[in-house]
Amino acid sequence: MISITFAFFASLLVAGFSVPFIRRRAIEWGAVDHPERARRVHTRITPRLGGLAIAGGFFISLSALLLLETQVARIFSEDINRVLALVAGGLMMLGLGVYDDIRGADARLKLAVQIPAALLLCALDFTFTDIALPWGGTIHVGPFGYVLTVLWVVGVTNAINLIDGLDGLAAGVALFSVTTMCVMAIVNGHIVTALVTAALAGSLSGFLFHNFHPATIFMGDAGSLFIGFLVAAVSLMTNTKSTTTVALLIPVLTLGLPLLDTALAAFRRLLRGKSPFSADMDHVHHRLLKMGLTHRRAVLALWGFCLLACISAMGVVFTYGRYSLYILGGFTVIALLLARRLGYIRPETWVNQYHEGREERQRRRGVQDKVEAVTHSIEGAEDMDELFSLLGRIHQLHNYDEVRLEIYSPELSDPTPVPEGVDPTYNRSLEWSRATPSPAAHSESRADDALEITFDLRSPQGRLGRISYRYTDGRTQLSTEEESIMDQVHAALARRLGQAGVSRIVRRPNHH
Repeated sequence: MISITFAFFASLLVAGFSVPFIRRRAIEWGAVDHPERARRVHTRITPRLGGLAIAGGFFISLSALLLLETQVARIFSEDINRVLALVAGGLMMLGLGVYDDIRGADARLKLAVQIPAALLLCALDFTFTDIALPWGGTIHVGPFGYVLTVLWVVGVTNAINLIDGLDGLAAGVALFSVTTMCVMAIVNGHIVTALVTAALAGSLSGFLFHNFHPATIFMGDAGSLFIGFLVAAVSLMTNTKSTTTVALLIPVLTLGLPLLDTALAAFRRLLRGKSPFSADMDHVHHRLLKMGLTHRRAVLALWGFCLLACISAMGVVFTYGRYSLYILGGFTVIALLLARRLGYIRPETWVNQYHEGREERQRRRGVQDKVEAVTHSIEGAEDMDELFSLLGRIHQLHNYDEVRLEIYSPELSDPTPVPEGVDPTYNRSLEWSRATPSPAAHSESRADDALEITFDLRSPQGRLGRISYRYTDGRTQLSTEEESIMDQVHAALARRLGQAGVSRIVRRPNHH
């Protein structure tokens, strides 16, 4: 217990005290969330990369225990392959998350890292072999265990990632889960599992001091992917130790909120003709906010559900026979009733959503064809004037009133003097304004109410510039579809500028 207590408090202190340093670095690197971006519910620019603090606390506390000449160190050394699997896979997820927080990563890239990390666990015997049933007995899964393992790791990792939408929500959900798993590990004498979960619980607790509403830093994908992978891996470690404790059911129940939210998200997106990996504003926390709950109360309500799930999980473990089934059935009924109360289980609307989805698919296909044509033209543009003129073809898709493209290049000597109000860091600038203000802008919005949003243009070589938009139609943020269009266009711009070299594609001063 001394080692477990040390792991918890050491990781708590490291994570808590490292956040201010990481916050400054995130701002310097441009890893920040803007409130006007799609699906954002916060009201100020907030740095990401908080996952680095969580990972730092976790690794440093466990490393200290491993290096000490104690019985715990010997236990670690006896299970060194699995410890190394946790470390290697965790670092893979952390690296992926940091890249996503700074530059952005699509679903294909994430899966390209998550699946090998899951296969690494399989190679080191982190696999499903037998699944214990709450009413007694086990199911032998045989060779399907490898497939189940990959699906489990990828599913849990992305479930934590998707639930990370409110201050403190993902960190709190994960804290409830790993604390329950830690208690179960202590009861069953699984020392390595207890130490790993205690260290992770400490890191999450230290991070929550800075992440609870109003958050001063977000964990970002660096945190959510790292945490999700560890939770999935630790549950596999426990499952392979013993099936008699219904080990798999513990993380399934304690992660009931993110797993249920992920399943509902995939179902509604497929029903509406969208990719299950697409983004929307219809997660559980979004619906609670729409019902009138404050940010903090929504988080506390969801934490309450997680607490109920954890109590149910321990009840299933510590009872036998039909009593386990009663607990499991009662929790399932409560979860379904809450899902219906939030409007997710409404069969009468599913048929309409399906037909609307078919029409929406056709419309999106037309939009996507236009976007692909523009991005193809951007990649073939010969100078900055041509690049900029192509943005006019995008205007009709998301209706901005002004756009400014600013290019930075240290290769350009004697930069042209920039207009007033333009950052002198950027030494080429082009601007466009709508000739006639939109009717919505004239009737509903004042100039000081306009939405202004800026995106950085980056390549593997570094910063290339930025592009800014201004809307005066009364909107307060972008839709997920508009942001997706912008992401594709900006990626094409960055590729073209990065491949050609800014000094070659910017042939002459341009200020309009």
